[in-house]
Amino acid sequence: MATQRSQNGLTLVEIIIAVAIVAILAGLVFTTMTSIDTKAKEQLCEGTLETLNTALRQFRDFGYQYSIDTSLGTTEIDFYRSLKFPPDCNGYKEADVEGELKNLLDSNGSITVDIDPYGYGTYDQNDSGIAVMYFFLSQVPDCRETLAGLDADLVKSDHNGDENYLMIRLTPTVGNFREYPWLRVVDPWDKPLRYDYYPNEIEGSLTWGQRKDAVRNFPLLTSAGPDKEFNTDDDITNRDKTKTPVP
Repeated sequence: MATQRSQNGLTLVEIIIAVAIVAILAGLVFTTMTSIDTKAKEQLCEGTLETLNTALRQFRDFGYQYSIDTSLGTTEIDFYRSLKFPPDCNGYKEADVEGELKNLLDSNGSITVDIDPYGYGTYDQNDSGIAVMYFFLSQVPDCRETLAGLDADLVKSDHNGDENYLMIRLTPTVGNFREYPWLRVVDPWDKPLRYDYYPNEIEGSLTWGQRKDAVRNFPLLTSAGPDKEFNTDDDITNRDKTKTPVP
């Protein structure tokens, strides 16, 4: 008996085989494209970290001098004056960041600091470390020029798609207030970079006097990588790109 064929001359088995081959080829193409996309994002991330490394070195070489609130205790003032890089506010709550900025920018008790002056309520403490770092770097002309080289899509002013962005408003007792956008740098997977200048273990465990000797030689910048989770094997850091050992 002749084998039953479809109208186009192919047997059912041949059609199934053809569909399977097409599916396999499509899967291979998808896997290849995904790999290429991941590699491109990893290279973009590494370039971003190198740009930030350059800006951090410029900040250190510039010798940025914090004003420092003179009402602080001696050990706190000594600690702040020992900082060569922007302060580490990673994970800080809004009020804590405002207090930190006031301590560093207000030498005579005449400035108030507000990160959400328009009441948008979109503050996320996961952004605080990288946003404060960006703010301080942007105050130095050479650093600001270097930051302009970052991919514009990786410098964010919104939060979770909300176009209402936060501001850093500095209001002196006399004169007009100044505002700076609350900008954070994200990696190509849209996760804010983590900025660590103080080793994590010192938070809440060392006195102010001890902290001066505990800061890193060079800040640690970390991308959570493709899986968007920190402290996993695909994290991307600046450890090998700082030209200064990162503990």
